Amino acid sequence: MNSSALNILSRDIAMPKWLINMLTVMTGVVLLTLGAYVRIPLGYTPVPVTLQTFFVLYLSARFPGKLGFYAVCSYIGIGIAGAPVFQGYGSGFIQMLGPTGGYLLGFMAASYFISSMADKYSSKVSAFFVFLLAEVIIYGAGVAHLAVMFRMSLAGAVILGCIPFIPGEIVKLFSAFLLYRKNANRI
Repeated sequence: MNSSALNILSRDIAMPKWLINMLTVMTGVVLLTLGAYVRIPLGYTPVPVTLQTFFVLYLSARFPGKLGFYAVCSYIGIGIAGAPVFQGYGSGFIQMLGPTGGYLLGFMAASYFISSMADKYSSKVSAFFVFLLAEVIIYGAGVAHLAVMFRMSLAGAVILGCIPFIPGEIVKLFSAFLLYRKNANRI
């Protein structure tokens, strides 16, 4: 190959910022969808284990500005519009009324919280606590939704919608944090 061809291939392709942002959000939607497809039903609770919380935490902190939040909102909007992106290949507004609807709303709230705090992390340790609080937001919304929509006691909703997930959430929380910490300075 001659040197002029190498120069053409090695040049950075200038893309408009809106296109980069759109591709970033689309990447987040794809990853959240794949996280929903990794689904482990527990049998004794109507809420399955998925990888979505990992992606909500990581993408919300890693994507610049509010792009992580926009990705989560786009994912939920696409699912409500009818694309089979929710766990169990679910779609439509009815999913928001089902057992996982509160967690989906919690994803949006947690993502907004993380995105808002991302520029304010004073240390890597504070990022961990932001992730931990985001988990509380997600599970608080999920448990509240289960209690209200399915007329459960708060204790019953916690038993079905939170306690079984604690071990897995600890693993996802630490994994998202470690990956974030490893890549935080590479943006």
